[in-house]
Amino acid sequence: MGAVRNYGKPVFALLLLAMSALCLFSCGSGFSGDASMNDLTGKNKADALVARYARHLGAGERVLDPSNDVSFGSRGLRYDAANDALIGRVLVNGALLEGAPPEELVNYKRMVYALNDPAVGGMFDRGGGSFILDEGKQGYYLVRTFPLASTTPDTLISGMERMEDVAATWTVRWFYRVAMIMHGHQQPPTAPVTRENDTQR
Repeated sequence: MGAVRNYGKPVFALLLLAMSALCLFSCGSGFSGDASMNDLTGKNKADALVARYARHLGAGERVLDPSNDVSFGSRGLRYDAANDALIGRVLVNGALLEGAPPEELVNYKRMVYALNDPAVGGMFDRGGGSFILDEGKQGYYLVRTFPLASTTPDTLISGMERMEDVAATWTVRWFYRVAMIMHGHQQPPTAPVTRENDTQR
């Protein structure tokens, strides 16, 4: 009878290597990516966060452009180097500023004040953000600051999704209501309004 070979140890070693590779591919990649992101700062971290958000949207490999901005249709991100933060934005309503007469420009700016007034627009859920009137992009945007020191891919994605959800309600309902309040045609709410408790459709 020939010698009996012991294949136990080599097979066991191969099995361990295969399991390690599988874990790195399927469950460890997010951890290693987050760990490496913890070592990044400034513009490098901003680019890494933008890239993760872009992949989440299915937008491929995207990073900030030379002006430190990136757009994904009606939403986008801008790196604020002075404050080391990403500024997320979601379009709520257009604003035809180009060629508008002075009195209309005054109303556009009054609307921004009303949207951010704690007693008017501040009574409606803003998803942790505030409003700006972007004259270059000609629109009212809900914006939120994400400090890089405390922002992870998960908090950026969840924060942007929260803002996107509430921005949709602003577009179809609350923006008009704030305009009516600003012009004196409605009374402001007496209690905070959310999508869940909003009875005025």
